[in-house]
Amino acid sequence: MLYTDLFFVFLFLPVAVLVSFFDKSPEYKNFALILASLVFFTWGRPILIALLFVTVIFDWLFGLAAERAKHASVRFLAAFADFGMNAAFFVVFGWNGLFHAGELFGRFSFLSFSDKLIPIGITIYTLRGFSYVFDVYAKRIPAEKNFFCLLTYMVNLPLMVMGPVVRYGDLSAQIRHRQFTSADFSAGLTRFILGLGKITIVATALGSLKAAGLDTGESTVTGAWLGFAAFIGQFYYTYTGYTDLALGMGKLFGFTLPENFAPITARSYFTGMISSFNTKLVDLARDVLLENRFAKQNKALRLLALIPLCAFLALWYQFSRHMLVAAAIAVFFLINEALWLKKFLDARPAYISGIYSVVAVSILFAAICFPDFHTFTGWFSSLLNIGTDYTLSVAVKYTFLSNLLIYVLAAVYAILPLRRKITQLFRALALKNNSSALTLHAVYTVALCGILLYYAATTLLAL
Repeated sequence: MLYTDLFFVFLFLPVAVLVSFFDKSPEYKNFALILASLVFFTWGRPILIALLFVTVIFDWLFGLAAERAKHASVRFLAAFADFGMNAAFFVVFGWNGLFHAGELFGRFSFLSFSDKLIPIGITIYTLRGFSYVFDVYAKRIPAEKNFFCLLTYMVNLPLMVMGPVVRYGDLSAQIRHRQFTSADFSAGLTRFILGLGKITIVATALGSLKAAGLDTGESTVTGAWLGFAAFIGQFYYTYTGYTDLALGMGKLFGFTLPENFAPITARSYFTGMISSFNTKLVDLARDVLLENRFAKQNKALRLLALIPLCAFLALWYQFSRHMLVAAAIAVFFLINEALWLKKFLDARPAYISGIYSVVAVSILFAAICFPDFHTFTGWFSSLLNIGTDYTLSVAVKYTFLSNLLIYVLAAVYAILPLRRKITQLFRALALKNNSSALTLHAVYTVALCGILLYYAATTLLAL
């Protein structure tokens, strides 16, 4: 089951939210959420997969040891043992293809499972477990004495698939006490519908344009440009969409989750753009690799630590060689900005910084988009109108015109200053007249529902 499945959207989630309203006590709400999360996590899979949740017991015990142990070496061993346990589950389930016959670890093919066995959200799940023990070890938070509270954090439906890697310190107080109002319900429903629309409508339409534009069998200059722009847009709307789903569901269950994307400006440069995307995952990687006493005391070591940091972030999304190339590109730009490039650009006009940032990020996305050098050179040649027979293919033209309204709306939404202005106007209206703001918000939610249902109906009719 996925967040975008019709069964989940129209039956499973409404029932889970409704059941959570039967009692106001946090203990009941936590129990209802855990039960719904377990059903979602194991849906269509052998019930033995629930044994994965035994790892919560070890996370809990390792967390207590990381806090209570008298010797620093024992505390470190507890954190390291938890890292090893979660890393093992991460590799076996998250990178399961490595154990297929003929792959890197093919000799251990007994660890290769079918897709039906691999749990949804396992990579997010293991990172949550490790982040909790690490934060206890680093003395950012106290160890959780109540196992039931930690289980609520680990087995949490809104955080199961590609959502923010929420740290326990962000959620612990809300697990014990959270308030739920009609405004929270409205905000959560709107955010959820917005995320669903981004994934099922916008990202899907951009994916079609990407496939048509980057078709190696019919390379055109227009297709090269539009296809690559569509790839970046699909990447953005997919991940922001899943984050919106997570934050929206969090609101529906009474949680206020941290935002996972920070605003991007011309002065963000490459470093700021990387940090702004999936901020919670980047923060965790930075805390582990850059914010330790060794990296803080030695600038050279801190810069070298960028190599494993970027490699981890790249391989977390996909285990492949071209993602390691993308990591190397990221390290190149990050180190140069840290050493001299940021100071150089700070003294230049903002538009120069903006052009540089766009070019740098485009190079990174090109490395992610194309799996090998031959495909990349073919696309780059088409980009410069070298070796192309004509300017625009029929497939690109048809796809673009068929989804023109979606592309226009996606482009307008991506204009950050415009979105900020609309948000400011809405907040000003809410302060001036709250009832009018609620009415406007309800109209906005209904309009989003209408658009989503319309495109869902047209898709079903097309089938």
